[in-house]
Amino acid sequence: MPTAILTYAIAFLTGVLIGGFVNICIDRFPKKVSFAKKPFCENCNAELPWHDAIPLVSFLLLKGRCRSCGAKVNIQYPLVELANGILYVLVFMANGRNFQSAVYCLMTSAFLVISIVDERTQEIVVCEGDNCTVYIDQYDNNNELVHHEVIFDLYETVDEIEQQG
Repeated sequence: MPTAILTYAIAFLTGVLIGGFVNICIDRFPKKVSFAKKPFCENCNAELPWHDAIPLVSFLLLKGRCRSCGAKVNIQYPLVELANGILYVLVFMANGRNFQSAVYCLMTSAFLVISIVDERTQEIVVCEGDNCTVYIDQYDNNNELVHHEVIFDLYETVDEIEQQG
């Protein structure tokens, strides 16, 4: 039994840590902000030192506020980190301690990103080979759901971005 508890504790902590990256993906994918940029406060744009960006712990120690400006931190951050940690434990409980569980955990994080970004933007990007398709669901003026598909060549787009930069 102690081995199972240790496995679940490691799964939870790993899930919480990866949950921090999940939050970055949720925030930065739709805004097209670089992943290379360090974590920052949404209110004052101050860069967060590493000790203010520890998933769950920093939120609790700073009482949900930015150290620089005192603004409230969006509750999404600890909730997504906590949810990701719990989901990792559930995956390991269902599948045991094996490589398949690790893969399922990463897939769970990806689905969490996709679900939340889709809920906020009604856009899902799917890439297959060189082509990417953006699926967009929008409501028109008559409150009817309209589906759009935008297909583009990934390498042509990358070339265009490099030429503009």
